[in-house]
Amino acid sequence: MKLLLIEDDTVLAENTKLYLERLKYKVEVAHNGSIGLLKAQKHTYSVILLDWMIPYKDGITVLKELREGGNTTPVIMTTAKGQLEQKLDGFSAGADDYLSKPYTLAELAARIEAVIRRAHTSQNTSVLKIRDLNVNIHTTNVTLGKNELLLTPTEYSILEYLCVNKGKTVSRAELLHHVWNDDVNQFTNHVDVHVKNLRKKLAQYSEEPYILTVKNRGYLINE
Repeated sequence: MKLLLIEDDTVLAENTKLYLERLKYKVEVAHNGSIGLLKAQKHTYSVILLDWMIPYKDGITVLKELREGGNTTPVIMTTAKGQLEQKLDGFSAGADDYLSKPYTLAELAARIEAVIRRAHTSQNTSVLKIRDLNVNIHTTNVTLGKNELLLTPTEYSILEYLCVNKGKTVSRAELLHHVWNDDVNQFTNHVDVHVKNLRKKLAQYSEEPYILTVKNRGYLINE
């Protein structure tokens, strides 16, 4: 799962990123509200960790603009502000949880798990279902009919992202950003190679393709 951390304290941001990545999350960092807002609007994240006191656009402004734009990604506000009235301001603006500084990274991880669990409970399932394909986002278990698919972490990340964005054509650049954090050259064929391997595994149990190529645009999950 991919998280967005919007935090201007570079030391705290790096320590948090390293800790959460050891827990198998993918973490992207923005050090000010303007960049954080753009990333949140452009890409899909499981949770946004949003500091209140950040430059250019403060956290509450970022949160309000996200919610006004229809973005429903779970948001955990993190800040030294601890007064009840300020917490209520955050919740009324659309925050899903609130964590006062200083906090332990273990507590932060527990809060992340909790908001993810609540978000998927509210959607009535933790399983993304496309026809006979079931993708369990908690266990990362994937089945097609009665058959379990053994996917690499990269293949799983691609499939999960396509399923989350069902009905939408996902560009190669977006998949590169989501799966590889822009750590590879955008002109490589990383995406095509992994999608080809993923298709082969899906084709073992289904004659009808699950991943369609949209010419000059990217990939689309076949519902």
